[in-house]
Amino acid sequence: MPLQLSAPLLFDGAFGTYYLTVTGDRAPCELGNLTNSEAVLKIHKAYVAAGAQAIKTNTFVANPVQIPDPQKLRRVITAGWGLAGEAAAAAKVPVYADIGGNDAKTAEEDYLTVAGLFLELGAKHFLFETIAEYTPLLPAIRRIRAAVPDAVILVSFAVSQDGFTQRGLHYKPLLAAAMQNPAVDGAGLNCVCGPSHMVHLVQALDPMPKPLVVMPNAGYPSYRNGRIIFEDNADYFARKMETIYESGATILGGCCGTTP
Repeated sequence: MPLQLSAPLLFDGAFGTYYLTVTGDRAPCELGNLTNSEAVLKIHKAYVAAGAQAIKTNTFVANPVQIPDPQKLRRVITAGWGLAGEAAAAAKVPVYADIGGNDAKTAEEDYLTVAGLFLELGAKHFLFETIAEYTPLLPAIRRIRAAVPDAVILVSFAVSQDGFTQRGLHYKPLLAAAMQNPAVDGAGLNCVCGPSHMVHLVQALDPMPKPLVVMPNAGYPSYRNGRIIFEDNADYFARKMETIYESGATILGGCCGTTP
């Protein structure tokens, strides 16, 4: 059954950049599921309290490339699933298994591995985000759909201001391919671009047959005292997101630099 939305679905925002701001920990934030679960839970709860109607697990780079030890990978994903679920329970918002882009030669198998771990945990909502190439996702998407026929599967591509991914693929054919796949419930764009450039990319699209996902960065990073930071521009971001919604996006959220 297609994903039906009568109003915009508001996701949470960035995890990694916010986790660094809150904790000062420069290690991958996904490891915080094991080493600093209190901070991870607090961030999830802050997004829920701010009004997020769906949240993502803190598992963006939890994959066999970044965490080659299979047992450690399982622990990180299991802990991430549990923490997000705990934060979401009271507000009864869905938790999306967050699977980040992977440009390794083993990407297809890696996506399958991570999707399989989430399926074992009982996940029914999946977000493949910051994706540069669509084809390697297909086996994992098919596996999810076969295992959970009523799963919700979203695919989000990361493109630069000119609309191309790091693989040199243009966003319009990528979105068309994802939208045409019966197993995909919605597709869109996230990361790399700030909200202003994301407005232009969205407004250049023809009407989409399925929900359009848009989760831009807060803006563009600057460097201060050796650290990458995003300036606080929540009001500006909100105005641009309103324009993005009016331009056809129905699943909205934030990426790098955004906060509760």
